[in-house]
Amino acid sequence: MKLFSRVILLVILVCDLTLATAQESRISGSLLTRETWTGPVNGSVTYTYDNDLAITSRRINARAAVAFSYDADKLLTRAADLTITRNPQNGLITGKAIGTVTESWAYNEFAEPTNYSSAFGTTPLYTLQLIRDAIGRVIARTETIGGVTSEYTYTYDAAGRRSVVTLNGSSGAGYDYDSNGNRLSVVSGGATRNGVDTSTAQIKQLGKDH
Repeated sequence: MKLFSRVILLVILVCDLTLATAQESRISGSLLTRETWTGPVNGSVTYTYDNDLAITSRRINARAAVAFSYDADKLLTRAADLTITRNPQNGLITGKAIGTVTESWAYNEFAEPTNYSSAFGTTPLYTLQLIRDAIGRVIARTETIGGVTSEYTYTYDAAGRRSVVTLNGSSGAGYDYDSNGNRLSVVSGGATRNGVDTSTAQIKQLGKDH
C-alpha cells in the first residue's frame, strides 16, 4: 500500500486564562507524521510508517528515533532496545529482553499464563508458577522473590468466589460473602476485617489480599 503524498497542516490553539499553546499536526494521507507544540510547552514528535501503515519510528525533538519492528503478522517484536519474542503459532509473548534484564512466559493450551520469570543477567529476580482448575481458576500459586519462596493455595465456594487462602501450608485468609456476592469479611491472622456495612451495603476497605 503506497502512502498518499498529500500533506495537511492543522494548527490548533488551546487557550485558557493563563496560557496559549499552538499545536501543529502534519498528516500524510490519513497518517499523522509530525506534531509540534509551541508556547509554554515546546517540542515535536515525528512518525514514520511502513507500507502496512505500522509505525516504524518515532522521534521526540532532536533525540534519536525509536525504531519499531514487527513479525509477519504485524505483531510488535522490537521497540528501541526492547526485544519481544513470540510464539510463532499464536503470537503469545514468550520473552522480553532489554539489556541484561529478561522476562519469560509460558502458557497452557488455553493461552492462560502458567509460568513467568524475570532475571538480571544470571540473577533471578522473580519467578511465578500458576496452577489452574478445569475452568481456569488459579488454585495454586508459587512465587520466589529474592530467593524466598511462598506457596499459596486457593479454594472457591459453590458460587465461584474465593473462600479460603493458605500460605505455605498454613491458613492465610478466609472470606465470607452475603447473598448478593458482596464480601462481608476477611479473617486473617486471627483478626476479622469487615468489608461491607450491612445496613447500606457500602463496601469498605479490606486491606491487602492474597
